[in-house]
Amino acid sequence: MKLITYEETLKQNDLASITAHRWQLEADIPEDKFEQFIVETKAKADELTSRAALGIALKLRHEAKKAPTGEATMPDGLFDVIVIDPPWPYGGTFNAHAHRIESPYKERSIEEIMMLELPSADNCILWLWTTNAFMHEAYHVLEAWGLEPKSILTWFKERTGVGHYLRGQTEHCILAIQGKPEITHEAQGTSLIAKATDHSTKPDSFYELVESLCPGRKLDIFGRRERKGWEVYGDQLQKAEQ
Repeated sequence: MKLITYEETLKQNDLASITAHRWQLEADIPEDKFEQFIVETKAKADELTSRAALGIALKLRHEAKKAPTGEATMPDGLFDVIVIDPPWPYGGTFNAHAHRIESPYKERSIEEIMMLELPSADNCILWLWTTNAFMHEAYHVLEAWGLEPKSILTWFKERTGVGHYLRGQTEHCILAIQGKPEITHEAQGTSLIAKATDHSTKPDSFYELVESLCPGRKLDIFGRRERKGWEVYGDQLQKAEQ
């Protein structure tokens, strides 16, 4: 069987090498993936466009970000303060042009989240992040963990996100306790206004808020960045610059 070269694929589909190369540079698509894109697009009788090529590039970048950066190991010992941002099961699919994407991490079912073993001290404050879509489930998760919800902090992101009914502009963090943890003051309100950055990354001002309220050993579960004064557990942890 004769193998068709990359150049022959371009010629058969009436694509100039310079055009294909420009698309690849713009979209940063590996040659084998770009050739596969051409063949599959023609097989579906779709039009070859730079917009479609860009969609493939965005999907590849999205998949690369989703890959774990390393093996996660839960730190030893118990913690007085825990922040957790569970990988809620949104079940979305990637669509580069409609701005509807799947989570850039491995999702877990509600049952799997409930079964997480938290290294919480006898007197512990836990901050559970959730979105509007999982507010109901979040309380059932806290019940399964044996924690008592006390209040909700709402983060206003200063931008409009995605959503099926209403476009999301907020996330919520439920403050829950175990035992009788210490809180240094009670002047903090229930709102946090801060710009959103990378997907799932919480603002620095949130961690500063927690530090001002909650003394003791601190753990960020499913955290995405190293942070001074915190231990972090997560398979997509970005190391701090030296």
